[in-house]
Amino acid sequence: NAGPDLYICSDDNQIDLAATVQVIKKPYVLNWSASVSGGTFNSGSGSPLYSFLNGTYDLPNNYTGSSITLTLATTIIGCDGVITDDMTVYILPDPTATISVTGASTICENNGSEITITGTPETTVTYNINGGSNQTTNLDTSGISVINTGVLSSNTTYNLISSSYTSVTPCNNSLSSSATITVNPLPTVDAGSAQDVCSGESITLNGTIGGGASNATWSSNNSGTFSNQNSLNSTYTPSISSGTVTLTLTTDDPSGPCNAVSDTVVITVFEAPTVDAGSAQEVCSGESITLNGTIGGGATSATWTSDSGGTFSNQNSLNSTYTPSISSGTVTLT
Repeated sequence: NAGPDLYICSDDNQIDLAATVQVIKKPYVLNWSASVSGGTFNSGSGSPLYSFLNGTYDLPNNYTGSSITLTLATTIIGCDGVITDDMTVYILPDPTATISVTGASTICENNGSEITITGTPETTVTYNINGGSNQTTNLDTSGISVINTGVLSSNTTYNLISSSYTSVTPCNNSLSSSATITVNPLPTVDAGSAQDVCSGESITLNGTIGGGASNATWSSNNSGTFSNQNSLNSTYTPSISSGTVTLTLTTDDPSGPCNAVSDTVVITVFEAPTVDAGSAQEVCSGESITLNGTIGGGATSATWTSDSGGTFSNQNSLNSTYTPSISSGTVTLT
């Protein structure tokens, strides 16, 4: 028995022999031979027989073949024929691998992509992500492994570290290639809190943007005017006298895979109150007058006051009676 077949790396130049022979009661001669020239069989230590069977074999210098067959031949003196057994030394090339982005190389935040490692079939490739802890993936018989990145939130680089044969030999080859996926941040927008305004008046908007957004534009579902539609803190003047207006703040459409986003804010417009205290009146001291106030617009009630005392029959009645307390002069009622 010449021993088991062996798999070695391309930079190995010596193998250990592990042959056995059944004890023969007749004299015999053992002989090693190789399928290529230039190699050398070396004796090991121990008894002559053990040293011969378990020595070493030096491969030929600069050998570039993929295998060498070693043959152990036994010739029994006085008998015809030779008993032989072969073992094969398989010389494996250094395993190698490359990495590439086969999905989208630029994605929007919270999306994923795909990485493909291509290399020597039936090898194990070690890699890391952004310099983190080492991970491994096995290349199949076609020499391919596809990795789904999962959801990414920032730029991500896959770095190859090394490649080794999965089962037949510990050959290991250092690698240095990498592949990067660029992750664009999502644009964000906030149109601010709801606001109330009287008709004819203006409000200051409080929009904010972030992420991949660099600017934004205001629009309205009704008429009205903006001091600057492209300013986050534009002023807005509604054109309606009462009701609600929905304003929308929309980010720019950034270059790359991320889309524009929008947010809305509701503006409630209240009709402006109106008031008329009536025409000037004259009264004799000690007498009373009937007031003729009117209100309108958004006003629902009103209250009378005086700058010089006097009494109202009902300060909250538009047609209250008023009795001045002065004997002469003027009183201003509001």
